[in-house]
Amino acid sequence: MEYTNPNTIFLFEGNLDNFFPQVKDYIDGNIKKLKLLKSDQIIYKRKININPDFNIPIERQSDVVYCLELIGDCEEVYDYISSIEIYIGGSLICNVYLSECYVCDNDGKFLIKLDFDKIFLNYPFIPIVALQFHNFYFKINGVGLATLNINAYLTEGILTDDLRKNCIELRHDILFNHYEKYKLKISGKKININCGYSTIGKCNFIKSLKFQFVNPVEFDTITIYGNKKPLTILTKSDIIFINNREFIIDKFYYKTFLFNQIVIEFNNFLGINHLTLITTNYNILNIHSGIGGVTFTGLKRDIFCNSLFDYIKIPEELFLEKVLPKDDKLCAISHEEFQFNDTHEERIICGKCFTSYKRHVIEEWFEQKREKICPYGRCNSGMWYIK
Repeated sequence: MEYTNPNTIFLFEGNLDNFFPQVKDYIDGNIKKLKLLKSDQIIYKRKININPDFNIPIERQSDVVYCLELIGDCEEVYDYISSIEIYIGGSLICNVYLSECYVCDNDGKFLIKLDFDKIFLNYPFIPIVALQFHNFYFKINGVGLATLNINAYLTEGILTDDLRKNCIELRHDILFNHYEKYKLKISGKKININCGYSTIGKCNFIKSLKFQFVNPVEFDTITIYGNKKPLTILTKSDIIFINNREFIIDKFYYKTFLFNQIVIEFNNFLGINHLTLITTNYNILNIHSGIGGVTFTGLKRDIFCNSLFDYIKIPEELFLEKVLPKDDKLCAISHEEFQFNDTHEERIICGKCFTSYKRHVIEEWFEQKREKICPYGRCNSGMWYIK
C-alpha cells in the first residue's frame, strides 16, 4: 500500500487550471491518494446476483471492489438503463448516469463498466473491508428493466493480512464525483434554478454543468445571477461546445451555486425549449471503520464510528426538536432521573428513536451486546448523540 505525502496536492499534477483555488485549498493536506500494489493482493472477477427490484447487494467475500460490470441483451441500452446508484448503510452515496460510464452497445448486446477510479478521484476502489457493519449495494435505475436479461460482475481484491488490518483501521477520505440530472423547460432567455433543496445547494464545489437542449440554441454570452445579483458573464470562449444543442460550462466562480436562487440568462431569445441539465459535483466520502451509520453534512458523507463509545455532539436545534418533546426524565434502562442541572452528567441519545440514556448505563449495555443496539427501539444502525 502506497501513500502520497499528506502535503502533496496529488489531484492537480499537470492539471492545476482545472480546479478552483478554493477546492485546492480545501483538499491540500487533508486528502491522501491511496493505491494498492498488485503484488499485495489477489484480483479476480465474479458473478453476483441482481434482486427482483434491481438492487445488487455486495457480500463480504473480498476486501476491496474495483469495478461493476453489467452485461446483457438489448438493442438500445440507453432506452432502458439511466443510472447506477451506490448505497451504504441505506443512504444514497453517489448517483452515476450511464453517460458517465463506459458503455459498449453493439449487435443486440451491451456492456456497462462502472470503474471506481473514474468516480473516486484519489481511490481506485471501494474499501468494503472498512464497512464491516454497513450494508452496501448498487441499484440499477431505468424503465422496462424486467424485459432485459442482465448479468452483473464485480472485479474485487483480497489483501494480504497486514494490508487488510491497515485498511480496516485506516480512515478513508475519498473525493468523488456526484452527478445530478434536472429536467427543465425554458421559455425565452432565462433558466431559473431553485438551489435551496437540491443537490446543487448541498455541494460546496461544482465541477461542471452540462446542458442538453432538445432544439438547437444560438447565443453569444451567458450571465449567471445569484439572488438577483449578477455573478459572472461567460462568453463562447469559456464554454465547451459539443454541438449546437449540447455544451458544458466548467469555468465559473466556485461560490456561484451557494445562492438559493440561480438564474442563467442567455443573451438571445431561445423560444420554448426543453433541456436536461447534468451537474458534476465534488463530494467527500469519509469512512471510519467500526460500528455506526451514515450522516450527510453538506459536502461530506460520513460513515462512522471508530468504537462502541464514539458519539456526535447533538446540535441544539435537533435536541430541542426531537429530544425535549419526548419529555424523557428517566434513563430508559436504569429508570434513574436525569440531573438537568448537573453539567457533568452526560446523556447518550439514539439517533433513530431519540431515546435518552445515562452514559455509564448504556455503555454497559453496548459492552454486553458487543454492538450499538438501542434497548428501547432495537435500532442497530445509525448515529448516537451525546448531550
